[in-house]
Amino acid sequence: MAKKAQAVAKSELPILDFSNYSLRELLDTKKDIENEIQSRQAKEIEDLRAKVAETAQAFGISIEEVMGIARSARRATRHARGRQPARYRGPNGEEWSGRGPAPRWMKPFLEQGKTKEDFLIRDAEAPGGHERYIGSREEIAKPNGTAGILSARQSVVLEALRAKMDAGRLAEVRAAALAGAANIPLGSLHSVLVSLEKKHLIEITRQGTAKAPAVYRVL
Repeated sequence: MAKKAQAVAKSELPILDFSNYSLRELLDTKKDIENEIQSRQAKEIEDLRAKVAETAQAFGISIEEVMGIARSARRATRHARGRQPARYRGPNGEEWSGRGPAPRWMKPFLEQGKTKEDFLIRDAEAPGGHERYIGSREEIAKPNGTAGILSARQSVVLEALRAKMDAGRLAEVRAAALAGAANIPLGSLHSVLVSLEKKHLIEITRQGTAKAPAVYRVL
């Protein structure tokens, strides 16, 4: 039935006759078609990235773990000995190094909308120096007067948005440009933005599309 419906739909499409087109008109038409194809491909890719990032966030894992990169990295360090230092601490003193799937104590919090960054240990540097709490320089005042400690990625993304915001504190920027300005992987940007919004540091006023960049309000 689906194939038959597609065949009927195709038969109803108008038949284009290009025999009367000049060479310039044909080239212009070709260019318009190529631009439309690129625009739709870019939107499909951006939508797919957003879905992957959202799914990874829901399971409390990184994009690298979804793609299997973390697994190969673990194989490369399988001979390392000794207990890894804790990077995350739970409300009852539970600790996790950050390797492998999220521990059992963290999963209920992730299901409630929290992120792994909410449990990062203050002043604890991650293996390789990619994530850390520094304090002072990364303490951001919240509207209610309290201070929130941000991870390194949250801080650089927030600073990039501040650099691009206008007098009304609105920043209009595409995802690729924002990730480049913050010097973080594009696949990690979505989860960082979601975590900043949950901390009430930004507000996503318009989602980005292939034709229009996203708009963020810096609070």
